[in-house]
Amino acid sequence: MHSNLIDRTWPVLPTAAALALWMLLTRLPDASQWLHVRDASMAVFFLGGLLLRSPLAFSGFIALALGIDVAVFARTDMLHVCLSPAYGFLIPAYGLLWFGGRWLAGRTRADARGLVLTSAAGGLAALLSFAISNGSFYLLSGLFGELSLFGFAEQFARYAPGFVLTGSAWIVLGLAVVWLLQREARGLAARA
Repeated sequence: MHSNLIDRTWPVLPTAAALALWMLLTRLPDASQWLHVRDASMAVFFLGGLLLRSPLAFSGFIALALGIDVAVFARTDMLHVCLSPAYGFLIPAYGLLWFGGRWLAGRTRADARGLVLTSAAGGLAALLSFAISNGSFYLLSGLFGELSLFGFAEQFARYAPGFVLTGSAWIVLGLAVVWLLQREARGLAARA
């Protein structure tokens, strides 16, 4: 009998704070450039669904992402590029990650096979999330002249590898941390 990776309730405030800090450090350009890391938002939403599960917490992380973006837009000239009717599609894109993680929460085994399968599911969720956000940006941003399936495929092929591999790598790292914390908690409980 295998135990689930997520076999207990994670403390909401410390978990949410750690995920929020992770998003802040990688989504804010100043911090991410200083740390030389890329945006971990995909992983934050996937792991948030896996660990926190709450739709209310999802709303809080959407608000955090929006707040970070507003602060960035206010300080840069990115507003005209990033804020378009497509911006609202980040909600379903991140929702796919969150609710994918939530669905996997009780199904993730705490062994190497479970970690590999959950990582693969996270990678697939990152790919689908990117397809939603990139597709909506291509169709609704007004930055592309003539819209075509070939044009979308070209844009998708150009940007998907970087976004999806980064999101997937962060998900794998996050799952490894969760597994290590869970293993340590089991060890402490066995020694008590």
